[in-house]
Amino acid sequence: GANDYFGFSVSISEDTILVGAVWEASNQTTITNGTTASSDNTAAKSGAAYVFKRTGSTWANEAYLKAPNAEGNATNGDEFGYKVSISSDTAIVSAWREDSNQTTITNGTITQASDIGANDNGAVYVFKRTGSTWANEAYLKAPNAEVDDFFGHIVSISDDTIVVGAYQEDSNETTITNGLAPIGINGATDSGAAYVFKRTGSTWVNEAYLKAPNVGIPDQFGASVSISGDTIVVGSIQESSSQTTITNGTTAAGNGANNAGAAYVYKRTGSTWSNEAYLKAPNAGANDYFGFSVSISEDTIL
Repeated sequence: GANDYFGFSVSISEDTILVGAVWEASNQTTITNGTTASSDNTAAKSGAAYVFKRTGSTWANEAYLKAPNAEGNATNGDEFGYKVSISSDTAIVSAWREDSNQTTITNGTITQASDIGANDNGAVYVFKRTGSTWANEAYLKAPNAEVDDFFGHIVSISDDTIVVGAYQEDSNETTITNGLAPIGINGATDSGAAYVFKRTGSTWVNEAYLKAPNVGIPDQFGASVSISGDTIVVGSIQESSSQTTITNGTTAAGNGANNAGAAYVYKRTGSTWSNEAYLKAPNAGANDYFGFSVSISEDTIL
């Protein structure tokens, strides 16, 4: 349909493609397994995601995904499908403008009728495939969800671990919290954060809350994220240090080159995450926005 923006985000894993349509407008709140999708247009900007599967050399529609609490209107829809990521039989879809004030994970299908209480704090939805059938597996929220955090601005999944960026989160925390995130103090507007979730069986839990060790206003840490195995990289596009070298370890520099940008590497040992490196461009300059997009595969980061 007009202005659906199909293809706003895409992800592929083996023979399956996941595509977000961030302004798709149907009011459906269930998954359709198969080749059909709703033609309703009464929930503007609610958003949708579409799954395509290849058998041999033939692609076919496999599923049409909607949020179970989908809401939309012409000025402020949830924008489900803003970011997507898929790993094997697990798909994640963010709705970065979802508005519920829930601060816990719901494993299974949520039953709430609406998503009000905290405008644009954001949510992430997990879907699991069994055979060729997709179902809701979890509804992820930040444990310190607040207005305008935009949790779900970026997402990435690797096997049973998900990382979610919230680039306008405001706490002044400078350390990693392994486990449930603290409420913290909102002393660093738009400093940003990233959240790690881990699945055991079919149950998702909070595993870590990641912050930059040199938190600043408005660094927007969490504007980009990527995960591969036990390593996460997080971009901070308005970080302002003038450093031009890599720091291996937990330290990071102060300001000196506005919006030069930086990337931070985190490593998991067992279930504990720690700082591994602070990456800067060797020709770092003001307004370069280094870290605007990031990607990781095993031991290599781009």
